[in-house]
Amino acid sequence: MMLKSVGKSKYITVYVTILVLVLVACSSFLLHPRATRLFFAVSNPTPISPLYYVKITRETFQSYFIFGPIDQALWELTLAQKRIEEVRVLKNNHIIPLAQSQLEIAKKHQDTAHHLIDSLRGKTDSNYLETTYSTNQRMIDELSTSLYVDKK
Repeated sequence: MMLKSVGKSKYITVYVTILVLVLVACSSFLLHPRATRLFFAVSNPTPISPLYYVKITRETFQSYFIFGPIDQALWELTLAQKRIEEVRVLKNNHIIPLAQSQLEIAKKHQDTAHHLIDSLRGKTDSNYLETTYSTNQRMIDELSTSLYVDKK
């Protein structure tokens, strides 16, 4: 009798996991990257949170469903903004080494976005992307200066 109930709970766990993955896939495919924040209304976890790896996994999975250089550039800029916000939170909590590593990740997203924006110049209107890139870059420069000044 006990084996049957354990077996049923295992199937329920598998069913719930598959259901969550399907919902993530559907929301990532159907919704714009910024709109998925409404669907996944979890407070913005930082690298010190146990939920952070769920957040990163979701972002990675979502990136597989973003097509076209404009949307990819926007997604990379969005990821850079998220890492910049994490850097701010970590810096304010005096977790400087982790903040510096997150800043490096933000820089990588910025570089990827920069290459995508460069490939779009002359082909389409990329003013919004360039403005967002400039804003992100200014924040990265400010954080970089303050993180390395605070370290000394």
